[in-house]
Amino acid sequence: MASATSSAVPNGAASSSLPVSAPPTAGSIGTGPSAAYVPPSLSPISSHAVLRKVGSLRWRPLTDPANADTTIRTIAIGSTGETSNALVLRPFDPTPPPKSVPASTDVINVERLGDEIASIAHPGDVNDIRFLSANLLMTASSLGGVRMYKISDGDDGKSESKALGRRKKGTTLTEVGTWDKMHKGPATCIDVMPASGDDPVVVSSGEDGALHFLSPWTNTKRSVENANSGSTYALRFSGVETLLTVGMGGRMGVWDMRTRSSTPSSVCIDPNAASLTSVCPHPVRPYTIATGSVEGVLSLWDIRASGTPTCSLQAHSSCVWDLVFLPTLSTSIVTCGEDGALSLWDFNKTKMDPIKVAFSSQQQDNIHPVQLYQNVLPLRALDADPQGRSLLCGTDSETVLSLSHLLYL
Repeated sequence: MASATSSAVPNGAASSSLPVSAPPTAGSIGTGPSAAYVPPSLSPISSHAVLRKVGSLRWRPLTDPANADTTIRTIAIGSTGETSNALVLRPFDPTPPPKSVPASTDVINVERLGDEIASIAHPGDVNDIRFLSANLLMTASSLGGVRMYKISDGDDGKSESKALGRRKKGTTLTEVGTWDKMHKGPATCIDVMPASGDDPVVVSSGEDGALHFLSPWTNTKRSVENANSGSTYALRFSGVETLLTVGMGGRMGVWDMRTRSSTPSSVCIDPNAASLTSVCPHPVRPYTIATGSVEGVLSLWDIRASGTPTCSLQAHSSCVWDLVFLPTLSTSIVTCGEDGALSLWDFNKTKMDPIKVAFSSQQQDNIHPVQLYQNVLPLRALDADPQGRSLLCGTDSETVLSLSHLLYL
């Protein structure tokens, strides 16, 4: 989730006392590894200069997922906090960086992210990006609007470029839909309802707390005012039937999309959080949810059984801006925050059957934290390749970090 105000965390941060150790420092793994622990096989992190503060980024969907290992991918990047913000496309080479690097090398500079192949000015900060299809994407703006853009591919018309450093002739980004002032303050988040077919449903929310359900093809909208009893900082669909909203008061609203109710079917409260700033559902278990808070707390939830977290960890020293379950390591979560830390939280240290991993305090001895990277400035945005090949992280240092081959040895 991008910052609602670009430069500051949400108000209301409060200290919390949790039964866990402090966040791991660079080069350490919490309280020390178990002798039986085998860490994930992680490539070195690559850092790529993009010359813009990154507010949001997303992988462009593949037209042919079978060729994910060899196809040059495309990344959509939205800037934040600039005099003139922009939405840009850059090609990304999925080939992993070399494994034979000096032991002291934490970050290597490999040209895996190419030059901009298309760009367009964006009114306000790009607080969130979601793809409707391989050629259409939506953005949430700090000016309160929602916009839709079309990607027109150049050269031979294929959606993936053939050369990393070459600008594809004629590739363009065009604004094809505008819903200005949809929110009374910044629009902080947006998502697309899965499997909504030929009439996709786009949901946005913002600091005004309103939820807007938009059908862009028919230009129809249904609104729920003050849906989160305060500002909403992130939202995500968990499967087709459930929408999750998080924000002020440590509240997570659970909305049943089978109804058109103006109230959530249940409300969960994190007692360790003044505000929840990020949310991500498990890729296989739609009832298992991870949230991050303004206090730096990572919480896990089972929304079938309880209105409070099953487990809470002091993951960062300040705001958790974004988090993601890893598609190929579904018992691991990566978080990034205002403190500049990029951390991996492995909930299966003993390598039990993943089905038995409960993401609860009862299995806290099975949690293993690894700090992946420490930046001077905040890290704001994460996105994991659905095929599990790479993870991207956008920073206030005008760089994008990439980490590949997230697989166990």
